[in-house]
Amino acid sequence: MEPLRIGVIGCEIARMRYHTALVATPQLRVTAVTDPDPRLARIWARQIGGRPTVCADTLDLLDQPLDAVLVTTPLALRAQAIADALRADLPVLAEVPFALHLADMDDLLVLASRSDRLLMPALPRRFDPSFRKLHQIVQENALGTPEQLRCTWGLPQETDLPSGDGVSGGWNAHWQYLACQSLDLCFWWQGEGFAVSADMEMAQLMGAPCPKGKKAQADALAILLVTHPHGRSIHQFMRTLSVRPEERYFLTGSHGNAELIAGVGASTATNLPLPYLTLQRVGEHASRVNVDLAPEEQALSPSAVRIRRLLQHFAACVRQQEEPEIGPHTARVVLDAVHAAYVSACEQNKVSLPLRRFPDIAALLHRFHGVRRALPKGLG
Repeated sequence: MEPLRIGVIGCEIARMRYHTALVATPQLRVTAVTDPDPRLARIWARQIGGRPTVCADTLDLLDQPLDAVLVTTPLALRAQAIADALRADLPVLAEVPFALHLADMDDLLVLASRSDRLLMPALPRRFDPSFRKLHQIVQENALGTPEQLRCTWGLPQETDLPSGDGVSGGWNAHWQYLACQSLDLCFWWQGEGFAVSADMEMAQLMGAPCPKGKKAQADALAILLVTHPHGRSIHQFMRTLSVRPEERYFLTGSHGNAELIAGVGASTATNLPLPYLTLQRVGEHASRVNVDLAPEEQALSPSAVRIRRLLQHFAACVRQQEEPEIGPHTARVVLDAVHAAYVSACEQNKVSLPLRRFPDIAALLHRFHGVRRALPKGLG
């Protein structure tokens, strides 16, 4: 069977996050690319192989003979690129969040519904074999009723950040991407959220530079507490001095707990085979849960394995060989929770879900940052 011809809109994130998985996915072949930076598009076209057409812009790319589109543009441009691809009657796999504003997100959902075209959010942890195994453990009630999920993210200060301003790029855009991934997992395991409480460092999210003469240090970006039908989840995001990201999940149930270590950071032994999943039932010792990989996945990184499986599922859905496991509604509910976190941090309240308003994230960031700067020292 011939591979599907896929066009990639936005080469910066695609090159950084998808390159290895795309090369390792025979069901897809990149045949066209475009990026606001033509030089970057030409460089990645040479690296990805297969001599894809380098297009002048999104509309030029959509005029090429394609079977599907991968949208990995910067956040400020993403909603328009997704809309253009749907109007071109093409299935779309897109980075999350789909849009900077909830109103734009809702417009995309309406457009996807009217066009009857596949719009799939890129949530690759859903397809990671270790994360799927933990989901199976939850579904089989091996831990009893879920009570609390703690998600810890340690982000190196030198992280490669998406381009854009302090709202649509940098740490703020990167945090929204990670928060969508983290929230999606807890919604998957514990049910969709009822309410969000958050404490967020808006100055750090907007990329405030370290004060002159002050040594860089670890600092908090955000802490989210989410209430679910089954317990609550806690999401902690820290900037660290480590050169490696830390990512771990600790799920407590009425009959035991499970821990999934997906990234070790600096302070933990680095010889763990990652991801590393352990299960401990009440009255028993913790034991590792082994997860099998396909032979062709053995040489890939955990990130490449999960993205490859996402791409394979997307290709199968385009061919109508499988039903989509995730859709635009999933992207909508996690973005709703992300925006509720901004509102909660600014208003210092618990915010109910779903939101009944469309907050202006840029206004909230600038307003909250301004209030913090105006407070007496020690109260910000």
